[in-house]
Amino acid sequence: MGAKSASDDDETSRRGVLVQGRTRYNLSPPNYLFGLARWDKDRFSGYDSQSTLIGGYGRQLLEGRRTRFRSRSAPG
Repeated sequence: MGAKSASDDDETSRRGVLVQGRTRYNLSPPNYLFGLARWDKDRFSGYDSQSTLIGGYGRQLLEGRRTRFRSRSAPG
């Protein structure tokens, strides 16, 4: 969750709110399901608000001490 605001010479050029959350459900190693929800309201964006909802499948392909590689896919 966050708020954003910007102004220059006492003129507001950006003001909005961003709320987002992410989740992961482990199936069996290395497979998992993931989800993301996001809501963005910015009065200068040209839209009243924007919402995003994503769900998909992921797979951990490589995980070492210093290296991690994942693959994710989702409809859209």
